[in-house]
Amino acid sequence: MHAQYNNLAAVHFRLHEEAQDPREPPGAQLEEAVRWSLRARDFAHLMDFGGSIDIEVNLAHAYRLQGRLQEAQEELRRAANSARASKNLSDRAIVAVERAEIEEAAGQRGRAAHTMREALGLLREVGVEEWTRQAQRRLDELEGRVPLSKPVKLW
Repeated sequence: MHAQYNNLAAVHFRLHEEAQDPREPPGAQLEEAVRWSLRARDFAHLMDFGGSIDIEVNLAHAYRLQGRLQEAQEELRRAANSARASKNLSDRAIVAVERAEIEEAAGQRGRAAHTMREALGLLREVGVEEWTRQAQRRLDELEGRVPLSKPVKLW
């Protein structure tokens, strides 16, 4: 069930992205994505599923878009703990990318660039070229080589 709820959240994230520029104030689709993500997380915890990194990172992403940075950081902390426990490079990279985006949203651009460099190193090890390209583009933006555009979301 948690996977089905997470899939419903993913549909609403996609509808949100298609409906408006994700940097603008959130709309109803993003609220629905949060609602389904919370249901997925709660169900996973109820079933003692353990760390649900994708759900937690999605919640962090949604909260960041809503300007709820403290809640975004809390969700990302949960995801980071799960990623460390799993020792999965992809999970660690995805957490690092979202951490960089939260740092940038909080006005910590230098710190965000440092974190994105960390994510880029992990992504090179993972070997997913598209993810690596996206992270490199975002690092170039964060370091001021090109204007900022849409934040990266790998998952």
